[in-house]
Amino acid sequence: MSYYRTKGYFDPEEFTRVQGEVLAASVTEPAHLLARFAELVAGR
Repeated sequence: MSYYRTKGYFDPEEFTRVQGEVLAASVTEPAHLLARFAELVAGR
């Protein structure tokens, strides 16, 4: 997460707030996408 602090995605002064929001988020779609990809590849 600290890598993005100076990459322009958000104000570096907001790092602690942004980090808290990211860590509190529940992210499920990447796992669903990966599972679907595996299903499609297995069914070639």
